[in-house]
Amino acid sequence: MSFPGQPSHSDHFQPSLESLEVGNEAHMDKPSDLLNQLLAQPPTEIEAWLRQSDVPADFNWLGLAEVAGFEAMRGEPATDLAWARLAVSTRLRLADMMSTDAQRRQQIISAMRLRTEMIGRYGVVAGDGLLDAAEIVRCFLDRHVGDYDDAVTDAARWRDLPTSRILELRLIKHELGAIRRLIDFVPATSTELQPWLELSSRLP
Repeated sequence: MSFPGQPSHSDHFQPSLESLEVGNEAHMDKPSDLLNQLLAQPPTEIEAWLRQSDVPADFNWLGLAEVAGFEAMRGEPATDLAWARLAVSTRLRLADMMSTDAQRRQQIISAMRLRTEMIGRYGVVAGDGLLDAAEIVRCFLDRHVGDYDDAVTDAARWRDLPTSRILELRLIKHELGAIRRLIDFVPATSTELQPWLELSSRLP
């Protein structure tokens, strides 16, 4: 796999993660060098390094999330779950870094979509940070406690709303699009979730 201007994984020099010391100019002449070298490693080792290391302030978290998500979606049975876990944890980290609620929710939606894809492949595993379908639904409902009535009202007149509110409603629709794939896995929450799913088609 390669990206414009970025060498393929097979072209990377592959140091051990222990050698990737912050500020080691022998390995990192620019911020992208660290990401490129990390991507030469298995996803579980990347996660371990990120937990144990003082990651530079200019580290390319978005690049890591995108590449890890791409690798997960490729569907290699030996590694897709590990790449997906890395992508989701990176998206959630990015969400915490965002300066606006819309940006934060966009990262959360990306994580939701990848989680639903993995659940579709491997099924539900209760309590698993990647494969717990009920937890995805709970998080959605918790994020939108008290929002349903306002969403119903605004959906009926969304063309008259300010752009910021239209964006909020559109993000809810994207969340529901991801959750709709899980409805067969979470029957216990369907009564609470069903009104939201019915509203989805009326959102901008």
